[in-house]
Amino acid sequence: MKQANRKANRRIRLGNVIRIVAVLSAIAAGLLAREMLQTAQQERIKSFSLASTASLNSNQELDALLAALKAATQLNAAHRVDTQTRSSVQLALQRVMFQISERNRLEGHNDKVISVSFSPDGQTLATASYDRTIKLWQIDGQELKTLRANAGKVWSVSFSRDGKFLASGHHDGTIELWNLQGQLLKTIQGHNNYITRVRFSPDGKILASASRDRTIKLWTLDGHALKTFKGHAAGVTGLSFSPDGKTLASTSDEGRIRLWNIETGQQLQTIQGRGYPLWNIQFSSDSKTFVTVSDDAQVEFWNAEILDFEQLIGRGCDWLKDYLNHNVGVEAGDRQICDRIP
Repeated sequence: MKQANRKANRRIRLGNVIRIVAVLSAIAAGLLAREMLQTAQQERIKSFSLASTASLNSNQELDALLAALKAATQLNAAHRVDTQTRSSVQLALQRVMFQISERNRLEGHNDKVISVSFSPDGQTLATASYDRTIKLWQIDGQELKTLRANAGKVWSVSFSRDGKFLASGHHDGTIELWNLQGQLLKTIQGHNNYITRVRFSPDGKILASASRDRTIKLWTLDGHALKTFKGHAAGVTGLSFSPDGKTLASTSDEGRIRLWNIETGQQLQTIQGRGYPLWNIQFSSDSKTFVTVSDDAQVEFWNAEILDFEQLIGRGCDWLKDYLNHNVGVEAGDRQICDRIP
C-alpha cells in the first residue's frame, strides 16, 4: 500500500514538473516571439526613417513626408523602441517639415509636361504635354477633363484673363482655342514651325503666339491675324505682355530680349543677354521690370523702362553721382565726367 502511494506521489510530482516546464517554455516562447516582433517592428520603423531621408535628398518631398509619417505612426503604436530609433524618426519628420515645399503631385500624362497655367481664380490648373493632350485639374489634384488635340505635341497652354477660354500651341504650328467644357472653338493657322508660347493680352482681346519660325503673331480670338513681329534671328522661346497692355516682351535662342509696341508693331528695344539661349520671360505687375531664365541656369531681372541714348547717359550719371563725389579711388579727371551732361 505504501509502495503504491509512493508511486502515485512520484507520478504527481513528475506531472507537476512537466506542467511547470511547459508553462516556462510557453512563457519563454512568448517572450521570444514578443522580442522578435519588437525587433521586426523597430527595423520597419528604421527602414521608413531611412527611406524618408533618401527621398528628401532626392527632392522627392512628398514621398519623404509619407515615409516619415509611416515611421512616426508605427513608432506611436510600438510597445518598446530604443531611444536612438525614436530620435531618428523625430529628426526625419522634423527635417521634412522644415524643408518641404511640394504640396501635391498631379500624375496622369503619358509623356513630358511642358507647360502649365493657372486659371485667374486660382482654382483650376491646365497642363500641356508631349502626349498630345491638355488636362484640367482641381488644385487638390483631382483630374477634371482631358482635351485631346490632333495637332502633335502640345508646347504651351494659357488661360484667358476672364478664365473662360484656354489657348494651346501645337507641334504642327497651329493654335487652338477651347472652352472649359473641353469643346474646341477655333483652330488658328499661320506659323511655319511649332508654337513655343501662347499668351492672352491683359484685356483678353488679343492672343499672341511665338514660334520656332522666328516670328510672333497677334490674333483676334476669332482667328484673324493682326500683326506679325519679325526680328529674332532664332526661334522665339518666351512671351509676356506688360500688365498695362502696351508692350510685348520676347526671348529667343539667340540670347536676346526684344520689346515691342503692341499698337504699332514697332520694335522698341533689343537687349543683349550673356550669349546663352533664353527660355522664358515675365513682366512684373507694375510693368517696370521683367525676369528671364536662361540656358546657363540663371534667373535675371531687367529694367523694362525704354530710354533713349541721352536718357541713358543721364540715368547713368545720376546713378554714379555719390560714387564720383565721395569715393577716394576715383581719379580727379573722372569726377567731372558728368558735369558736361545737361
